[in-house]
Amino acid sequence: MQDSEAPEIPKKVLFSFQIMSRCTSDPVKAEESFQTLDRLKNANIWKILLNLLDPNTSFHQASSGQDELLKILAERHQLYDFLIMLSLKCSYLLFNKEHVEEILLEATVLKSAGNTLYIQTCMNILVILARFSPSLLGGAEEELIYFLKDDNEIIKEGILQVLAKAGSTIREQLAVSSSSIDLILERLCLEGLS
Repeated sequence: MQDSEAPEIPKKVLFSFQIMSRCTSDPVKAEESFQTLDRLKNANIWKILLNLLDPNTSFHQASSGQDELLKILAERHQLYDFLIMLSLKCSYLLFNKEHVEEILLEATVLKSAGNTLYIQTCMNILVILARFSPSLLGGAEEELIYFLKDDNEIIKEGILQVLAKAGSTIREQLAVSSSSIDLILERLCLEGLS
């Protein structure tokens, strides 16, 4: 690294803290907390936060990571409440890849049972997840392609919406999973859903 770049790094870090702080209810306090957290120079805290940001982190790993993070600081530490909030915002505790797998499995079961209402609900949830957290669909490409080939119009429509929202995020893996994805999409475009 050149000496001229060294002063730029703290500026970039502070700018990042400002941006991230805007996602909280009290941006000024959050920015101060980020700066205090940075001054702690505890690499383990940042390592845990980085792990929480990984969409491949399981629910159990995220939960134990959050517990470990909070153990680092005592309950009376000024950053304790901030770390609770930050670890929740960073983690995939509410929805993670395990949930996506279960929703896809449930859609398969519901299709077999002919329950169109709940199939639609599964598809709606997947579309919402694809919109707000497309990385959660990484690893589910084969299932998505399988559903795309399905005769059920509700499933096909739902998966097309999922691909429209998450396609750019999972594009490379989609191509690896199925070389026929372009042909399937082309056929659907030409023939329509029916």
